[in-house]
Amino acid sequence: MIIPNDSQLKLRLPSDLKQKIEEIAESEKRSMNAEIVARLENSFNFQSGLINEPNSTKLANPYLLIDRKSEISERLIQSIEWINSYKMNSLKYSHIAEHCGYEHGQVFLDWIKAEIEPTFKELRQVADYFGINSEWLVHGDGKLLNVAHFDTDTTDLDRIFNSTKQEKIENLLLIRDDSEEGNLLIIKKLEGWKIEILTTSLHLSTVNGVGGSRNLQSFAEQCKAIYKSSYLTKTFGYLVSSRDFEKILTLEKHPLAILKPYHVSPWWEAIWDKSDALKLKDHLESKWKDWLETVELATNKQ
Repeated sequence: MIIPNDSQLKLRLPSDLKQKIEEIAESEKRSMNAEIVARLENSFNFQSGLINEPNSTKLANPYLLIDRKSEISERLIQSIEWINSYKMNSLKYSHIAEHCGYEHGQVFLDWIKAEIEPTFKELRQVADYFGINSEWLVHGDGKLLNVAHFDTDTTDLDRIFNSTKQEKIENLLLIRDDSEEGNLLIIKKLEGWKIEILTTSLHLSTVNGVGGSRNLQSFAEQCKAIYKSSYLTKTFGYLVSSRDFEKILTLEKHPLAILKPYHVSPWWEAIWDKSDALKLKDHLESKWKDWLETVELATNKQ
């Protein structure tokens, strides 16, 4: 059997349309050709948009164009793959179906195969079980996981160690990237694969203005308070590459899967103490070039 090669087609586009396609293709991280092909293929999943009447030019309801069962199937598959990238084979169809109150796993398999559309209630049950954004799973709104912002200019540890879902926090992960700016994000690890992510505007470096320096000093006080509290054994620091830092934020993989190759770093335990910071100089300065200067700034209360 001879498999025909892809056909080539010379296509002339208005310059403004070409620019739009280029921008969308770049944001989706694929080629212009792939973007055009995807849009053409998707158009065949839509209804024609015209009422089936002779000589009619009336447009049908545009909200009828979406193949909802396929969209839900894709989001369910993406969710399972995202979770299992951290804990391989930890999440199975039977687990999900049982959680939703069914006696067998075939129901969930029918959802995955886009043969049956689950109800809103069922999807929200699944989202809760997965620990993901229910609005994304139900409607495609937002991202797979909601990412909140944390103001580091506070010493209120309860805000760090309380889950928005009222679930127990097993560990607090303080993650700095290895860029010159030293960006910081916080991950709350809940039970199993569930997490909450907090971004911050803080730079853990000497790249700070006056306001940034004050925030750095407040954060150092937070670390000191954590170190002297019962949260000590639950808190871990990481130094990661800028590339992996971005992957965590874009949810390309489960953040805990991205952190697996990294060793825990004691930087947060020393950022508020100059003597401990000096002991870590040789250990940290290969990835944190202004380590001691940062500590000096963090401990210089005004």
